[in-house]
Amino acid sequence: NQSPVDVDSGFSYHLFAAAYSDSPDVLEEIVSIYLEEVPERITTIEEALSPINFAAIVKAAHSLANTSGTLQAERALDAARELETAARAADEPRVQAAVDKLLPLIRSMLDLMQRAE
Repeated sequence: NQSPVDVDSGFSYHLFAAAYSDSPDVLEEIVSIYLEEVPERITTIEEALSPINFAAIVKAAHSLANTSGTLQAERALDAARELETAARAADEPRVQAAVDKLLPLIRSMLDLMQRAE
């Protein structure tokens, strides 16, 4: 059976899960936390765009970067770091561009994890 892979983000749930094959409880906990917290981070970012709240975006982007790193999702990790950097610089055009890049990646990964669970 073929591994679910999100082509855009480069994220493979089964490659990620294989890294935790000896610790299924840890894998289950990571997936559970991801499915619970990531939608909240997406909402935080969307709500922080108007009026712009750079501090809230920094915090949410940092959290998404950590999560993406844990999942070994390099494209999402890079996009989250890009958003965090732009928000720290209070550069609204760069923030919007980074959000436009990051959120589709994160949503796609979220969908993949929900289907793979």
